[in-house]
Amino acid sequence: MSRQLAECIAALPESRWQPDQQEADAIGQWAEVNYLPSDGIWKTVSGRRTRSPRRYLAIRIRPRHSELLRDGNPVRHFCIVTNRSPIPNAAAAST
Repeated sequence: MSRQLAECIAALPESRWQPDQQEADAIGQWAEVNYLPSDGIWKTVSGRRTRSPRRYLAIRIRPRHSELLRDGNPVRHFCIVTNRSPIPNAAAAST
């Protein structure tokens, strides 16, 4: 993950995080990230360049009982990049 993307995720307000599937030992959440790669150009899987917008969805995993993860951090972030449009009422559907 790029430093700029990690900074955008870290700056997300708590109110933007939506609940995701709950595990017995972890809390999963997701949030849409307002992020544009610095070059403004994206490559498709086939390697062709495109300027169509991409959605960046951050995933946040936290241990349920305030434990640290194996690497010593209290939270882990991942990011999914998609070209799919938002689904209406997606937050309501995931609960």
